Amino acid sequence: MRSVHQAPDAGPLTAGRGRRDPSTTNGGIRVWHRKCPAGTWEVARQLPHPALRPGVLQYRGFRMDLGGSRRRLELPSGSVTVVFNFGRPLRVTCASSGRVLASSSAPVVAGMLTRPSIGEHSGRLHGMEVALQPWAAFRLFDTPMRELADAMAPADPVIGARCQILSDALAEAPGWPERFALLDTALRLWTETGATPCPRTIHAWDQLRASGGTVPVRELATSTGWSERHLERRFLEQIGLSPKGAGRVLRLRQALTMMAEGKSSADVAMGCRFYDQAHFNREFKAMTGHAPSRFMAIRTLGGSGPPAVDRLEGQVTSAVRTPEGSPDAVVRRQGPAQCDRARKPRSRVLRRDDAVVHYEQPVKEGSAPTGRSPTAMGCGRGS
Repeated sequence: MRSVHQAPDAGPLTAGRGRRDPSTTNGGIRVWHRKCPAGTWEVARQLPHPALRPGVLQYRGFRMDLGGSRRRLELPSGSVTVVFNFGRPLRVTCASSGRVLASSSAPVVAGMLTRPSIGEHSGRLHGMEVALQPWAAFRLFDTPMRELADAMAPADPVIGARCQILSDALAEAPGWPERFALLDTALRLWTETGATPCPRTIHAWDQLRASGGTVPVRELATSTGWSERHLERRFLEQIGLSPKGAGRVLRLRQALTMMAEGKSSADVAMGCRFYDQAHFNREFKAMTGHAPSRFMAIRTLGGSGPPAVDRLEGQVTSAVRTPEGSPDAVVRRQGPAQCDRARKPRSRVLRRDDAVVHYEQPVKEGSAPTGRSPTAMGCGRGS
């Protein structure tokens, strides 16, 4: 009988698509294990023990053996993470400044982030990641979360030597089921001896999450019975960001979810309560490094390696960065509209903000396209 961490060569057929589902499920553990042109990869996920939820969001295991280095754009996730590496170093840099945030094979803790980062490894990587709600990280670490805001740090100074002991035990375990069980046991013990987050802070955080970051700070303060200033102090201590800063991250999460559902930028801007589409574009680029359309193009094109399995299931958290000369690199340099023109030289593309209009019929150079004119569509001069 095959163990759960040795996934079969082909999973069940995906309904209506005639293709194999790349994941298998056994005992609550979901495993992806496949070969791709660049090598082999494996990802395993499991929910933590019910006693640890909802503070501990998810466990994720990963193992990659690829032919070359791999780079991923990682976005603010609205969670705190602990990464255990089993021998291979992982380098993380700030996507905007290039500053090294972490470069180690030892366990690493990442606090609440508001800026994108780039994770890079040699192509061979094996380890695990624990995703936490920030107030649960405050409980487990017994550390003011403001000290981890927009930062990554070695886990030992934050969590103590117990983290390295756990990392060594995880590396020596024979498979994913044993590793997930070890995490359950260790985190339940850490919870019993950790700090106690204030229930009113948790209540305000839950309200902010449920609204996609759109609840006004004044309304949050009123619901807790605190002043806005006291609410901010509690958030900085137990969440890591101010209510306004945390709301920005959660609103980005909501926008990414809507974009993944195929919503237009205008609909996303309205649904997430940005002032207008320009405000949405500015906020999105500040927190991801890309305009909305370009990010989705990079994410869609991907590379020759394994698919961009997001760090949190059901959320958009990552995009694979591919080598120069690939379609992804072309999109990064030229933008999606120019890339479309390179692929379809006989089609005319009109662009306004993030809306791209393609004429279905090819047009001859110097001739006007059939159908409505650019001016009639609101894309001409004076619009």
